[in-house]
Amino acid sequence: MPQGYGLSKAAVNCYTQLLAARQPTLRVNACSPGFTNTDMCLGYTGTRQPKEVPLGASVFAKVIFGDLGAGKTGTFFKEASKAGVPLAEATSVVDAWVQ
Repeated sequence: MPQGYGLSKAAVNCYTQLLAARQPTLRVNACSPGFTNTDMCLGYTGTRQPKEVPLGASVFAKVIFGDLGAGKTGTFFKEASKAGVPLAEATSVVDAWVQ
């Protein structure tokens, strides 16, 4: 994992909360695809299997176009499915990271 990843993730989460509070007419949310097979996994030698990109990305579509993000702001969403789960069975959830 690149240096600074944890700090940058915390900063994005904090900024999401600040912007949501200061811009009540906007929906401002954060999403995580979870451990997904992207360039960040290059050289990964652990035993945890990353999920495929379409599965990880499914949370974004559910938040933007589906019911998951409807009417929510200042919320953190994550794709909670494990690697190998069929895309049709993807489970995206609200993560109570700050509430």
